[in-house]
Amino acid sequence: MNGQVVLLPCNHAFHKMCARGWLLEQSEECPLCKRSVRVALGILEAPEELAPVECEIGARRVESSV
Repeated sequence: MNGQVVLLPCNHAFHKMCARGWLLEQSEECPLCKRSVRVALGILEAPEELAPVECEIGARRVESSV
């Protein structure tokens, strides 16, 4: 696997080919925080009501409303 890394709009980094495969074949959401890449890029509008998104970064927990 080469060393190319891609940073998703949610700031999670993945190997380029892994992210590409996931986004094209599995889901339009980040595998870690489940934020929609398409919504973040403005390709789709966000739903009216979104639940807060939580993800762990190191030893701390971060909560964000998308």
